[in-house]
Amino acid sequence: MPRKLPYREGQAFEVTMGNGNIGIGVIARMAPKGKLLLGYFFRPNDEAPDRVLASLRPSDAVMVGMFGDLHLFDGKWKVIGYLPDWDRSR
Repeated sequence: MPRKLPYREGQAFEVTMGNGNIGIGVIARMAPKGKLLLGYFFRPNDEAPDRVLASLRPSDAVMVGMFGDLHLFDGKWKVIGYLPDWDRSR
């Protein structure tokens, strides 16, 4: 039986950086069965997660890149929510 993916496009997650700060990643695209993702990555922010998610725009990303989903499964990257106005075409 196929596993249920713990994420979807538009989902945001915390990324612990090498210096201990917490950045935010957003899944922009994903392969049909998961595993390979494209995401936007943003600088750490001290605001509440719901406020931060509402203000994230692709043009503000400090990095755009492809990555695997292992840390979304093993809990190293904590899912923090879904972008409220996510639109794949943007």
